[in-house]
Amino acid sequence: MNKKVAKGALAAVAAVLLLLGGAGSYALWSDSDDAEAGNITAGTLDISLVGNGQWEDVSPGAVNSGAIADINTFRIVPGDVLRYNATFRIGASGENLRATVTGTQSDAVISPDLAPHVDIDTTATINGAALPANEITEANDGDTVDVAITVTFDTDTPNQEGQNGTINLQNFQVTLQQVRT
Repeated sequence: MNKKVAKGALAAVAAVLLLLGGAGSYALWSDSDDAEAGNITAGTLDISLVGNGQWEDVSPGAVNSGAIADINTFRIVPGDVLRYNATFRIGASGENLRATVTGTQSDAVISPDLAPHVDIDTTATINGAALPANEITEANDGDTVDVAITVTFDTDTPNQEGQNGTINLQNFQVTLQQVRT
């Protein structure tokens, strides 16, 4: 036999063995079936204002404490504590869903000379009970949450700092933000 023919035949046999032995083009029986695993649906997270909020003067020793008829005409002074109360409806569905209710303070526009002397805080309650860490779960779906935004003007503001300054909360938002531990 010719050496070239022998080498060619040997190469052909090796190629067939590769195809049969593991190159994957030779198939044995196989079968598959649907797992019937079902559909997965994403939950929801929503917060929406119910009615109108109300400003009130809750300053210690206030001369005219109580509801503020027009916040645009109120003139805050050092030591004043003002609170905006509003009610929001919670939409929260989904296993393991947890979210915090916060005020987006970056949306508050405060005059630079007044900003160091003002503190803005947000607290949330449901049926009068404080929410630990302002946190809700899917169990609160459909509940209403009362949110209080408190603005405190530092009593120790020196000299005449912050006079005629403004705090614009027109775009202040109450946010429901999902959290994971």
